[in-house]
Amino acid sequence: MVAKELQLQSDVHRLVRNILLMLLIGSALFGCQAKEGPIGMTLRWRCLGAYGMGVGSVTFEGQRAKNMGPGALGCVKPGISLDHNAWGASEGYMPGDIQGPVPRWVEVDWMVANASYEEKWRELKSRDDKYSPQWMAEVDKVDAETPHHTHRVDLTKVIKAELIEQARKDRQGTQLVLMFTLKADGTFDVEAFAEKWR
Repeated sequence: MVAKELQLQSDVHRLVRNILLMLLIGSALFGCQAKEGPIGMTLRWRCLGAYGMGVGSVTFEGQRAKNMGPGALGCVKPGISLDHNAWGASEGYMPGDIQGPVPRWVEVDWMVANASYEEKWRELKSRDDKYSPQWMAEVDKVDAETPHHTHRVDLTKVIKAELIEQARKDRQGTQLVLMFTLKADGTFDVEAFAEKWR
């Protein structure tokens, strides 16, 4: 009987030791992941041109689902300073929205309005049958006839290691911001900076 109790105690001690060892290893791995883990990002959008633009979709490497973009953007008027405060729309991503630490690329699809588009939209907006199936079909047709652009950008050239480190050091008060400037010629620029927001 004593031998069985000693064997049982030995088995319990071994089990407890193994559980503690697994918890210790798991804690170390979690600590590494937290240090190197994902960070939140804010996307800011603006456009340069005579007419507005519409962002259809934004897709990041590792993103869980394709995201609809911010939609319609009015263009920045000539003469306005293009500092970090001159933007038309903003989107926020929490750390868990994008798998992995920081995405290496982003793909953007957008539409550039023109004089023909603006004229057709004025006609559509003045109709009494707004949002009817026929009206919506005509909206889709006008959108399809308007120039669209899709570009993928290598973010490894834009997001520098020191910016990621700044955002990681102060996850509660600093965020990584990507500023997208869309242009009427179908190109766009991306600028990255860390911004203290609280």
